[in-house]
Amino acid sequence: MRLVLEPSSTQGRVMPSVALDYNLFRDRFGTEAPGGELLVVERFYGVHLAIGRGYGEVYVEGELRTVDGRGSPQRLRLDVVGQSNSRYLAILCETSAPSRALRDKLGLLSEAENAETVLVFPSSVGLRSLFEDYPQPFERKRFTVERLWWLDSEPEETFGDLLQLVDLLANETRMRMLVPLLERPCGKRVYRREINPKLVYANISRFLQEGLVQEADTGYSLTPLGGRVMGEYLIFLERMRKVLVAAREANGLSGER
Repeated sequence: MRLVLEPSSTQGRVMPSVALDYNLFRDRFGTEAPGGELLVVERFYGVHLAIGRGYGEVYVEGELRTVDGRGSPQRLRLDVVGQSNSRYLAILCETSAPSRALRDKLGLLSEAENAETVLVFPSSVGLRSLFEDYPQPFERKRFTVERLWWLDSEPEETFGDLLQLVDLLANETRMRMLVPLLERPCGKRVYRREINPKLVYANISRFLQEGLVQEADTGYSLTPLGGRVMGEYLIFLERMRKVLVAAREANGLSGER
């Protein structure tokens, strides 16, 4: 059995500008369905999963139809659909324990030759019954699960790691040392011109320990991990800055009325 995208799904196509901005995505694809804001967050996450896996076209609330199957064609309404030529990524976003409707969809998806499936769940939801119902798709990685760890009932360890990283980067001196590495390697001599030598040595040791920098022929350079962390962190800061600016402007306008 194969799946094809229903033409009506194009109404929910996610344009690049919307995929990059949660507020734009929320305005375009916000929902009053059970799950509320959590469902919107999961769908936004699902869109990025599809893009990251190389699916060039992505649709929210896309619909796939079965072809070449037994009996009448059946339609599957999905939270997110990624399309690459004739292959599809079916993303199901769930905010509670697995339901009968979810199992019915998985039953059809398990027979599809041209689709892989991702289930997005809060991390505290138990999924053992799904693994037992569909052991082969999970074993073959045709069904995969993305858990939203920040909804876990005990996220202290993960938050601790993140807070440690934020504490490392939320420092003017350290950022003055790391940002130039986005362009080219730097040596201690360059740093010592503007930064206290004691701080240079202490911070370099910390960067090496955390795996953010490595020794290079001309000094120090970002590791692949360091480059990704810096890129994500700077984008995060810029997004949060825009959110705060917009919120302050909105509050200012509302205060004048």
